[in-house]
Amino acid sequence: GGGLVYTPLFAFWLADAPVAVPVFAGLVATAFTGGASAWSHARLGHLDLALFVRVVPFLWLGAAAGLASTLALPRPAVLLAMAVLDLWIAVDLGRRPRGDGRRGIFWLALPIGFVSGMLGIGGGTMLVPLLVRMGASLGAAVGTSAVAGFSMVSFALVSNLALGWTHWHALLAPEGGRLMVAWLGIVLAAPVAARAGARMHDRAPETARRLLRMAFLGLACALVLLAVRSSG
Repeated sequence: GGGLVYTPLFAFWLADAPVAVPVFAGLVATAFTGGASAWSHARLGHLDLALFVRVVPFLWLGAAAGLASTLALPRPAVLLAMAVLDLWIAVDLGRRPRGDGRRGIFWLALPIGFVSGMLGIGGGTMLVPLLVRMGASLGAAVGTSAVAGFSMVSFALVSNLALGWTHWHALLAPEGGRLMVAWLGIVLAAPVAARAGARMHDRAPETARRLLRMAFLGLACALVLLAVRSSG
């Protein structure tokens, strides 16, 4: 869904806003791009419905609570958490998860949902390995993660707006114009960028992975610096 990149970029762009604003903005952007991915995977049959039903309630609850927590969490803590996750992705990129059929670990979807909501991401980097370990093939895990992630992000956004409209409106209204422009740009650019990225991964996968590692390492370092500056 792109949240690992969207949310840090919103955090840099909206450096003076409360941290809940870039997290919310990142989740909205992730919903835009993740929705297209979820639709494609669902149409292709890359959805393990049984696993989806087991994990999605925990993802919904966790993500809704995670997004709500950004209203109270200090900005440096959220930025550092994003930096740690980006650093982990840079190190772990390209490793294929192994399955052992342990379906009883579905409850881990709850903390995955919480972290996803707190950091404004779709959660696929954590959810795909979980689904593989629960017995799904890699293709089914990716597809199920895409559909579950989109539903999780949508639920987190809608539930937070419904239950905390006063708080969220007060936070988002001052940045409303800029956010609408950014979201529109993402909607228009994401399909083109996704096709270009897919072609690059198909033609030069190692080059693509190296570039992604560099990007995530750069984001992690920048987030640490931003967290230090915010704490000062």
